[in-house]
Amino acid sequence: MMPGLDGFQVYESIRIDPNLSIIPFIFLSALSDKKNHRIGMGLGVDDYITKPFVNSELLTVVQKRIEKGKLRKKAMEDLKLNLIRSVPHEFLTPLNSILGFSQLLIEGTNSNELSRADIREFAEYINLAGQKLLRLTTNYILLTELTLMSKDPKFVNSAHSAIVTNIQLSVPEFISDLAKANSRLEDINLYFESAHLKISSKNLLKIVEELMDNAMKFSNPKTKIQIRGLYEGEFYCISFQDEGIGIRSDNLKNIESFSQFERDKIEQSGLGLGLSIVKKLIDLYQGQLRIESELGKGSTVTVKFLYEEKMQRRQL
Repeated sequence: MMPGLDGFQVYESIRIDPNLSIIPFIFLSALSDKKNHRIGMGLGVDDYITKPFVNSELLTVVQKRIEKGKLRKKAMEDLKLNLIRSVPHEFLTPLNSILGFSQLLIEGTNSNELSRADIREFAEYINLAGQKLLRLTTNYILLTELTLMSKDPKFVNSAHSAIVTNIQLSVPEFISDLAKANSRLEDINLYFESAHLKISSKNLLKIVEELMDNAMKFSNPKTKIQIRGLYEGEFYCISFQDEGIGIRSDNLKNIESFSQFERDKIEQSGLGLGLSIVKKLIDLYQGQLRIESELGKGSTVTVKFLYEEKMQRRQL
């Protein structure tokens, strides 16, 4: 209610200044109705306190933001360390494959020693390595974009305006294609209720891709993977349940970039960006992420989204 610029406009102007944008921001306002509260939180503020307020409440909120800042700083230091340790290996592995097999192709064709079958086999290895490198690079770029843009009001508003219609038509088909490509089509069990979700199709399918990839990676062929899309209160929930190796509780508390779960027990490729991307996308759309796991028995990962409207429910 300030003259000239109101509080929301002040916040937006601060957020576009690189020197100020990382400072936590708390609205302390006499505008106590839910509409203004939603506007403030939708812009990405850290908290919204209405007047009259209690001193202890304000001090508690400030203290929590200070503690959160310390945790974020530690997380960034851990991220840098994991980045230094992981990136060279993960980028060089597919690059070495591409260079190695392409060199064999060059040498073999020069001496006419390669059969058509040999050439095809080498080309398939090169293509596979290229696909891995492409996904690694794409995920890295996406995570960087989400990290930098998550506080940009224009980026957030654009994201919130997107809607996926008829999820039961697109997502199950996408999941089936992923399972087929990994020879796991017979292992999946699908059930989706129809809904319109407040998320872009591209970002929804990215979340599904990463969670499906983890479910297949951490479970053996011939074991079931159940994927469900169901209403739960004000949310539409998509869950991925596998019968794999499970995740330790200490790992569940540390979903960070460039760190992978159970790497000592299972050979993995990539930088472990998947769950970090999923978490940031869900935060962007004001959703929720829940992971339940038991070692040796499997995991259930559930993502919750706001839905546009309830539609007639039907089983696939």
